Amino acid sequence: MINRMIEENGMVFQLFENQRTAILEIVLGAKDLKSIEIPTEIKCNDITYTITEIGKECFFEYYNLESVILPKNLLRISDYAFAYTNIKQITLPYTIEVIGFRSFCSTPLEHIQLPNNLNMLDEGVFSECQKLKKVEVGQNLGIISHYC
Repeated sequence: MINRMIEENGMVFQLFENQRTAILEIVLGAKDLKSIEIPTEIKCNDITYTITEIGKECFFEYYNLESVILPKNLLRISDYAFAYTNIKQITLPYTIEVIGFRSFCSTPLEHIQLPNNLNMLDEGVFSECQKLKKVEVGQNLGIISHYC
């Protein structure tokens, strides 16, 4: 059940009251953003919500975005979340389980380490990443879809 959407420091979150989790949906007025640190949790009405997902197209075509610090309890990076950004390097938290469709396509990523907890790479996650030279795969990765 979706309880509400809130905005904090220019970040819009979808809150799920039953699970006390949140999805980062969009960062307002930030197309020129070069770096961002996404909080691990946010508070609303004295309730703490854990950020567990980066929403669909959250940073899509943020061409200047070079650096992202992800929350430590992140479970999912949704479709196109970082597609067409300028991210060269990113550290995925050990908690990540799913990376969605074309999440990092057309980025200048050079190297990425996939944590052991990751169990699914959706289709085209690293498609068109022409500079990607090394992908270290965790031991529990079960599903690697087409064109990764």
